[in-house]
Amino acid sequence: PGWLFSHWEGDLTGDTNPDVIELDSDKNVTAVFTKMKHTLTINVTGEGTVTQEIVAIEAAMHTEYDYGTRVKLTAQPSPGWLFSHWEGDLTGDTNPDVIELNSDKNVTAVFEPEVGTVTGIITKGRSGPPVAGATVTVLRNGTEMDSATTDAGGKYTLSVPAGDSVDLVASKNGLAGTRFQGITVAEGETVVADLIMQEWKISGESTLPPSLIINGISPGGILSGTVDVNVELEGDFPARAVYVEIGAEFPFYSSKENPPYLFNINTNRYPDGESFLYIIAYDENNNCVITRIPVIIDNQEDSGPALTMTKPVLVIAVTIGDDYHIDALGRLEKSNDFGDKGAISRLQKHLSILAAEERSVCLVGLRWEPEFSTESGFIEYNVYRSNGPDGPWQWLGTAFEAWDEAYEMYDTTPQVAPGVPSYYKVVPFSANGVEGTGMTAGPVIPLGRFEVNLVSPEHNASGVELNPTLIWSHNGLAAQTYEYDVYLENPLMGWEAWIYLTTADSSETSVQYDTNWDSYFELENNGQYRWDVELNRAVIEYDEYTKAISYGYKGRYGSYNGPFVFTTKPADE
Repeated sequence: PGWLFSHWEGDLTGDTNPDVIELDSDKNVTAVFTKMKHTLTINVTGEGTVTQEIVAIEAAMHTEYDYGTRVKLTAQPSPGWLFSHWEGDLTGDTNPDVIELNSDKNVTAVFEPEVGTVTGIITKGRSGPPVAGATVTVLRNGTEMDSATTDAGGKYTLSVPAGDSVDLVASKNGLAGTRFQGITVAEGETVVADLIMQEWKISGESTLPPSLIINGISPGGILSGTVDVNVELEGDFPARAVYVEIGAEFPFYSSKENPPYLFNINTNRYPDGESFLYIIAYDENNNCVITRIPVIIDNQEDSGPALTMTKPVLVIAVTIGDDYHIDALGRLEKSNDFGDKGAISRLQKHLSILAAEERSVCLVGLRWEPEFSTESGFIEYNVYRSNGPDGPWQWLGTAFEAWDEAYEMYDTTPQVAPGVPSYYKVVPFSANGVEGTGMTAGPVIPLGRFEVNLVSPEHNASGVELNPTLIWSHNGLAAQTYEYDVYLENPLMGWEAWIYLTTADSSETSVQYDTNWDSYFELENNGQYRWDVELNRAVIEYDEYTKAISYGYKGRYGSYNGPFVFTTKPADE
């Protein structure tokens, strides 16, 4: 086997086979055979090469191996690719592998790109509900690689080429577009990239999200002292606002709404080590672009002391029953639960709150008093969260700026959701990131959405008594106490009376207008008046330092269907 007859030599010539020879004398005949030759065809699917190496069958054989030659094939993937398997006359995923050439052979080496995973949640607005049905597309150098659609919870998951820088672009009809720029994922790694989508400001105009041009910092760069970072937008609209933060997706401290977008970042306020720069920007049509640039902070400081924190941490879970967009939040002033009334407004303006119910916002605020002097070696506080009392602990960021003589931090991670317990740890650190002993707090369990609607007197009701009973309702949210701030006014005269009610009875949703009201004024016959439940909330206090509040008003204040206007009865009735 493996040989072919070629021709006769000697006293018989030619290649006729069989042939006849006449023995009229001594004869000498040589039959000449040649080794059969077989072709090995190598194909490649994907990106890579295949090397071939002859493997000898027997040491004594001639150096020319044709039929029966064994060839070792070695698949060598190109950078960013993985060998998957063989197809054709060689199967399996052994690499290298050997094939024997007893006939013509055809082998394909299949290579697949190395991939990582990107997953995240898309929300409508900085503090809004999940966006279902949005398309998220992976772009590599402008070429579409893959796409996915967000589920009912706004979540998506995509495979991306490992080691390559890619962009994610989210789109949905009626919403401005969003880009997460410059994501690099290692093979087998999973990266979380949460996206924010806004309602467009100019209907019918471009929703293609812009790109960022960043000077003063590069991926993997070493930062020390004060760093100047310049940010520009490249797209269909001018920039409207840019926000920057180090070490957390919490752009709470550095924001600019007018060019030039030059940020002076003091890295001494952050612990040394691996970190990242988080940048988010909006154009004038609310198209958004986000990026996260890995950096290393190295201020070469001597290690400081391990400090012990003793001040308790106030933890308040806040649910706000409305959609809040970035442009609507400037008017928001909630309560004195946090020292600075504008703090939640700033928070919602810049942060992504991902797990709230539909038409609501959900976050947790932490507040504590300062206790360390600069002479103690104290630099700032690290804040961590967990869904269990023993961790694992997720770093939220560095709370370094005091508001109203207190430190504050906010948890806006996707894990914050109604009915889900959260735990917190606040830890002081000194030079070179040396952490001391902190304080833990929790659990705090956010409440669900609280919705209040007016019932009676109905809107545009007439013939109303001069001392009417005002009735409202809510959506049945369970709480320990319910608080309502009810007002009644004469719009023409500018008179306004109000009453503040606190009750543990969820069914107590009415009050009579009488002299117990602050700034009481008498109603007149045939008079037109307006009323509403202006400020209302449901509250659960878990302990002295932990509580949950659900605000049940729309916009800055007021019930969901109010205010109502009514006319009192005529004088002769």
